[in-house]
Amino acid sequence: MSRVKMTIKNAKIGLLYYSIALVTQFVARKVFLDHLGDEFIGLTETIKSIVGFLNLAELGIGTVIGFALYPHFNSGNRDKISEIVSLLSFLYKRIGLLISGLGIVFSFFIPMVFKDLPFSLVYVYLYYFTFLAATLLTYFVNFRILILEADQKSYVVFRNYQITNILRLLVQAFVAYYLGSILFWIISDLFFALIFTYAVNKSIEKEYPWLPSKYNKPDLKEHSGLITKIKQSFVHKMATFVLDGTDQIIIFALIGVNTVTFFTNYQLIFRQINNLLNIIFRNSEAGIGNLVSEGDAKKSEHIFWEMTGLRYLIGGFFCIAIYFMLDPFIELWLGGKYILAQSTIILMSISFFITQIRAPVDHYIYAYGLFHDTWAPITEALLNLVLSIILGQIYGLDGILMATLISLFLIIFIWKPYFLYHNGFKTNVRSYYLKNIPLLASFLVSFYLISLLYDSLSIQSAEVNIKDWVLNGLIISALITGIYFPLLFLLNKESRSLLVRLKNFI
Repeated sequence: MSRVKMTIKNAKIGLLYYSIALVTQFVARKVFLDHLGDEFIGLTETIKSIVGFLNLAELGIGTVIGFALYPHFNSGNRDKISEIVSLLSFLYKRIGLLISGLGIVFSFFIPMVFKDLPFSLVYVYLYYFTFLAATLLTYFVNFRILILEADQKSYVVFRNYQITNILRLLVQAFVAYYLGSILFWIISDLFFALIFTYAVNKSIEKEYPWLPSKYNKPDLKEHSGLITKIKQSFVHKMATFVLDGTDQIIIFALIGVNTVTFFTNYQLIFRQINNLLNIIFRNSEAGIGNLVSEGDAKKSEHIFWEMTGLRYLIGGFFCIAIYFMLDPFIELWLGGKYILAQSTIILMSISFFITQIRAPVDHYIYAYGLFHDTWAPITEALLNLVLSIILGQIYGLDGILMATLISLFLIIFIWKPYFLYHNGFKTNVRSYYLKNIPLLASFLVSFYLISLLYDSLSIQSAEVNIKDWVLNGLIISALITGIYFPLLFLLNKESRSLLVRLKNFI
């Protein structure tokens, strides 16, 4: 099956389950906040960030192993695939032991970190160790998921994950609404993690019956090149975590647990939109890896610009729509008390947009196996942390978000494209920045024109209601489609090329 067909298959299956999970997620969140409280939900989000920090030991392995597997799936070399999976098993199990130890050590500091909470520390410990145990399943049992993703069969993982996730949310909503029990709510988290583990491993055994069930210790010297890339990738992924995963911890430390809840309500919406786009593009990273392994640099760069144009189109659509539609949605969903300042929405929207347009650069860097610019992520992480603490104390939540944007712009938008062009495409990066000018111009001009027209066409009422929100959503979608899309296609020939190719494929 071709790369495009596999991408479409992944997207179709993913979108089906995503649609069901999306509704379930938002309904469940409302129930959790109403019946378990802002403080408890803020606590769970903070613990997830802390366990994510312990999870830093893994960062980089999955990316590099995927990079190593692409050519062997292309050639059908099962022996080599089994050998690399054996290395993955060896590394992940040792990392699992390391995370277990770090997790136990951190647990001694929980009374100092989570003090003055309106519920017993027993619940804090219980959720912490439950979430830690669910995370450790990845290292001891679920590591073979990477095989499916490298083989462009991520729909198998997604299907199993979403089914168990939907069931978990329904059960937890039932427990919160009818029982109000934090204890059973926490226990169900681990229960469904075990269900997912069983289901996905059964699927892997069905897809790859030839994979060994037990793995011998690999020859690490033979894989020294991969080990080096893993070390380099670790540094890069660490920076990504600092950018995305430490905000809740810093907000908790500088502002408070309630603000964590308010922030993560908005973050949930951005995360769900990112999940939607990840479903659509889930197969693209493996497809790009296979494309690069074919060695046609000219074709690779052409596809790169098609992907960049597509990310501008989709990222721009959601960024503009979010700006106008997010606050009314929060009011309809949770209530007016959960609305954050407009400046916060602007900063989160810009960050989301940059995340979208950076994706093709990241995917090609991974596909080429370019991880040796380790100074860049270290600089990015340190810059983000220092600025978050300084600006967070001055400007609060907005200061923390500004710190993320500054580090994103300097490293992701300026340095990373240069690194890819110099080491991957081996051409002058000037063309990248020049081609981005009309793309950015089309977005900014469209946003300005849409703002003017929307103010005159949108339905305004004293009280937000679903009917007006949907109508305004249709208006803003029509304006984006009628103004931004044509302007983008006019100014970017690769976008036109992709449109023709998709039309012919369909």
